[in-house]
Amino acid sequence: VACQVAHSLFKVPTKIARIREQNYLEPIWADLFSRDHMPIDVIISPETEVARAIWRGLQIPGAFDSIPLA
Repeated sequence: VACQVAHSLFKVPTKIARIREQNYLEPIWADLFSRDHMPIDVIISPETEVARAIWRGLQIPGAFDSIPLA
């Protein structure tokens, strides 16, 4: 809803939606967040991002942090 308001009222060029409910990230709901239905440019999930950060940390033993460059 916030992305729709940002798009319609304020003409924000890039809209980022934070989706916390993991069920909405499943392929069955992909059409809901398509550009035809909702003006969302990027979808992020805090839980997914934390899991990716932990996974990256486990891939490089002894590292405190890693920054993907690709």
